[in-house]
Amino acid sequence: MRRRSILLFLILIISLSDGYSQLLQAPPRNEDYPSGSQFAKSILGLDLEVREDTILSHIARGNIPGFLHKMVPVTIADTIYGYPYLLTYYVLADYLSVGSDTNFIRIPMTPQLAQKIASLFNCTLPTTKMVDDIYRIAPAKLSPRPISPSDSMTSVPVFLTHNRMINRQMDSLLQMFPKGTLMAGHKKDIVLTNQLLRKEGRSRVAIYGWHRPDRTPVQPLYIGHFDRWVDYSHGVRLVSNRVVLNGLSKQMIEIFQDPVLSNLVSHEGVVKLVNYPPGP
Repeated sequence: MRRRSILLFLILIISLSDGYSQLLQAPPRNEDYPSGSQFAKSILGLDLEVREDTILSHIARGNIPGFLHKMVPVTIADTIYGYPYLLTYYVLADYLSVGSDTNFIRIPMTPQLAQKIASLFNCTLPTTKMVDDIYRIAPAKLSPRPISPSDSMTSVPVFLTHNRMINRQMDSLLQMFPKGTLMAGHKKDIVLTNQLLRKEGRSRVAIYGWHRPDRTPVQPLYIGHFDRWVDYSHGVRLVSNRVVLNGLSKQMIEIFQDPVLSNLVSHEGVVKLVNYPPGP
């Protein structure tokens, strides 16, 4: 037991060294780009396809807050079949957003767009276990702020309203947790799950999370919405495909598809659905 503890400690030191720090592979933001509120105004009234094309064009050219560029380590230690493992993967400090450090909007989107952006930046989407672990280790835990269901919950004005609600919570914590600190609890995640491979999971979006302070999710894993459904509560947390396992650089796909290692990141065993299929 003592030897395993020493091994895990040595691996942790290696894993968290500067040589394994990660930056999001996105272009730096130009100061002339629209702020979050300006961007939101520009997509008011657009249909879903045009809105998503606009979101993609802004994010692809780097109109995202600077504090999202430095990805935050999430380290998981476990012993499986008697062997110790230490896995570190890297995630966005907050949900994917458009705008500047001082004026940005966390932007809901379809799983197809989320997947397209993830692939563009050499990232993946999380599993439910990863969402649980991210919440568990996040220093800044926000409380869910639901808005009463209505026909407008999929509209940009409600996206903005919810964003302001989150920012009011965040502003009260900034002295302890500056921007760039890992935050969780304020959105449901679009997640990967093998349930989407079932007949009833086709053309669906899987959502999960919005954790309460007791670590239980408001939203259990749910695949009831078709993949065109995008409401204010959805968020996209990118996870880098480059991970560190026991001090060695690996790809997340190796972890997802290994019968043993997948237990470090998945409640479902091997992750068979590693990306969302292209949309219509």
